[in-house]
Amino acid sequence: MSLGIAILAYQRPVKLEYSLQSYQNNGLFDLVDEVYLHFNGRTEETNKVMENWPNVSWGGDELNYGIGWGMIKAIEGLNTDSVLFLEEDFYLSKSKEETKEQIEAGLTALENGIDMVKYREVEDYKTTSNEAVKWATVDWRTEIRPSQWYIGFSDDWVFGDKHPELCTKINDKLYSMSSKHAHYSNNPYLCKKDFVLRLSRDVGFVTCKDPSKEDPPDPLYPGYGRHPDFEQQVWDYWLEQDYTMGIVKGLFKHYPEYGF
Repeated sequence: MSLGIAILAYQRPVKLEYSLQSYQNNGLFDLVDEVYLHFNGRTEETNKVMENWPNVSWGGDELNYGIGWGMIKAIEGLNTDSVLFLEEDFYLSKSKEETKEQIEAGLTALENGIDMVKYREVEDYKTTSNEAVKWATVDWRTEIRPSQWYIGFSDDWVFGDKHPELCTKINDKLYSMSSKHAHYSNNPYLCKKDFVLRLSRDVGFVTCKDPSKEDPPDPLYPGYGRHPDFEQQVWDYWLEQDYTMGIVKGLFKHYPEYGF
């Protein structure tokens, strides 16, 4: 199964360069057949960064069309069977050996019926075991909905071992659980390309509109027009599905809001 990396980037050249370096230094680029980066708003500074990466194809323009549309454009830029989706503010924090093991485990999972594998590093979740149980057992359709849901296991506790009613142990690298307890998000994930494109059509959030002309403007993005509520659209649809999610220790950490 061929594998490509789809990266969605914004106007953050320092984070972009650091992330690309982390992918290169920790062997991620050596494991894939293709890399495509899509800018949801690019600048002269981000263009200069890409001059240092001739092996990374890229596109996009100066406007921000929203996460949903940008994610699909990034994925559509690949010609591979499967896709590892990243945003430029997630850097690879694991060694070459661990990266290779987890990516191979994820691809094997896809070949054996897993729909999506999540790769945000569990130490980055700030979620304790008790909090995980709380969020995994509520009825999200009637109770408080966290904007995103992360679940996995760290060095000192394994969620799946403690809660077999929610998780199934596949091997030492991978647990699986229903998507009803593991929310989709635009954080790092691996899936077959046709799965996420089919999801986008089913949810209906992919609309290639001109953000400069749409009215009224989004107050969070002055000048860019109104964005679809990407997370909410996926959320409402996701709760009614029963996809099989792969849960691994994870490879990618999110940058703090300071220091970059």
